[in-house]
Amino acid sequence: MFIGDPSYCLTDDLSHNVWGKKYDYKDGVIADNGQIIGIVHGTYSGDGSYEGLRKDPYVVDSGCLSVIDMSLFQPRFNEDRLNRLGLVVDCDKDGNFDLAYDNGSFTITWTLNGETQSETIETNE
Repeated sequence: MFIGDPSYCLTDDLSHNVWGKKYDYKDGVIADNGQIIGIVHGTYSGDGSYEGLRKDPYVVDSGCLSVIDMSLFQPRFNEDRLNRLGLVVDCDKDGNFDLAYDNGSFTITWTLNGETQSETIETNE
């Protein structure tokens, strides 16, 4: 899955026709034809660079952070580039992931090999 700005990984079709037309670019779960695409939420301060637990900041141009299924990446963005803009993580196929938002603080939790991992990104500073 990809943790970061949804505009870097969603195809134009999913971004404009599903998230845009179907969901009006609102926060929450995005699904298409019964398949969950991801979870998106606006940042507290809009566009910018935000610190998390990783060494590089998360770059945000759409004013949103997201958790998006890796199978839906745009072909023009490879995993190395996405890791510079956000974070690509492996998670168990049957594992869960969760995105919590509280006053500008995002906490993303996922499971890999039965072990729970998490990342916190502050967007209110």
